[in-house]
Amino acid sequence: MKKLLIVLFALLFGTISFSRIAKSTEFNVGGDPIDVSPGDVVFVPPDYNPIDDPPDDVADNETDDPIDDVPIDDVADDPITVYVDIKPGSCKNSINVKSQGVLAVAILGAEDFNVTDIDPLTVKLAGVAPLLSSIEDVSNPLNMENCEDYGVDGYDDLVLKFDTQEIVEVIDQAIEEDIEDGDEFELFLIGLLRGATGTEIEGKDTILIIKKGKKQ
Repeated sequence: MKKLLIVLFALLFGTISFSRIAKSTEFNVGGDPIDVSPGDVVFVPPDYNPIDDPPDDVADNETDDPIDDVPIDDVADDPITVYVDIKPGSCKNSINVKSQGVLAVAILGAEDFNVTDIDPLTVKLAGVAPLLSSIEDVSNPLNMENCEDYGVDGYDDLVLKFDTQEIVEVIDQAIEEDIEDGDEFELFLIGLLRGATGTEIEGKDTILIIKKGKKQ
């Protein structure tokens, strides 16, 4: 049978050798594919390896999913939703925009959630960091759900103190219109648990704006 001789740029690669092809395949030389059939004799450079040019179907199946390179232990868990009680003991959570004091906010503990696992330095309310933090039992999830005072529940809460004027400034910058008396806003809280993965926590509560008269 007549042999097909294909010279693969011997002058460019230097010393060459030859190989008899056992099955149909494709060589890539200088970016140009060359098809060969069984029985063909192909001159190839000694350092050429067809594996260097994988078939298209193999290359297409390769992915660069970054999660494959992340150890399982370092993948963060889904965020934990927590109870957030702005102004514990107050149902309307009124804020006087002229107040120069602090706003108390509690992240409530529970039987299956220990607030001491929270890193207070990572907590932010509407993007504002707290001034102070403490651990004490000050509220109960039922107080928020029913807008009634059920007292405390026996589980420690993380109590944070925020600069009221910082909160008011954030709200003022976030809306296109002036803050009006009686406006209500939801404030979102985020933070991280201590530990390598830094699991996120998130929660929210509502405030009532007071611009005139006595605080309620």
